[in-house]
Amino acid sequence: MLRFFATTLCIVLSHMYSVWAQTDTIDVKNKKLLIRQLKPTKRQYMVYLKIPQKNNLITNVSLWTREVSFQKDMVVISQQWSGQDTLTNRKLWSLCKKDNFEPVYHYTYMPKMGVAAFNFGEKQITGADSVANNTKKDFQVALKHPTFNWELDLETFEMLPLGIGKTFIIDFYHPGGSQTPAYYTYKVTGSEKLEVSTGKETDCWMLRIDYNADSYATFWITKQNPEVLKMEEFYKGIYRYKVKLATSI
Repeated sequence: MLRFFATTLCIVLSHMYSVWAQTDTIDVKNKKLLIRQLKPTKRQYMVYLKIPQKNNLITNVSLWTREVSFQKDMVVISQQWSGQDTLTNRKLWSLCKKDNFEPVYHYTYMPKMGVAAFNFGEKQITGADSVANNTKKDFQVALKHPTFNWELDLETFEMLPLGIGKTFIIDFYHPGGSQTPAYYTYKVTGSEKLEVSTGKETDCWMLRIDYNADSYATFWITKQNPEVLKMEEFYKGIYRYKVKLATSI
């Protein structure tokens, strides 16, 4: 009887662990993103660096405005990045299919670098040759399968079925980047309550990616009405933050 009980307990614990430590592959085809959680909204983030070696100097401060809207069967996401150097300010405009968040088009403009515009397809990403002055008109990268737009990571994270112990392997590509599309591992490492401007605490999931042994990023995503409130990134001894503002500027 004791042996039977021990065997049963092991089976139960094994099942509980497999449920708790679930790994999900997230890509365009399997449609595991919870699209219903993405809402029309306008948000702003303060983005900055903190350098511990220089007495926690705050530098490279910029303001990111991200706006999500819906047009028929498309999700439209526009962004404006404004900082101290106007030559590096950015305007970004992205189109994705509403049913699975598959990228269709991405446009970036920087005064210093000019226009970079891309068409996303199932088998390749190409420079949009119909866009005037497109510096990437001859760009082309082959795809083994459609990929998500890494410029829209914050919106993507808000549609994940987050939960304790979950791991997500997400297919991402940065438009025009030298690295080919690839799957990246993000883990829910726990939960934490963040204090917001009202003085109340908001319960958040903590989603982490380890780029390598010395660099990582953690995102705090609210459990109710999911949205990213904060990101902390560490690379080469420097911290980078994105913090959602409570009052629009």
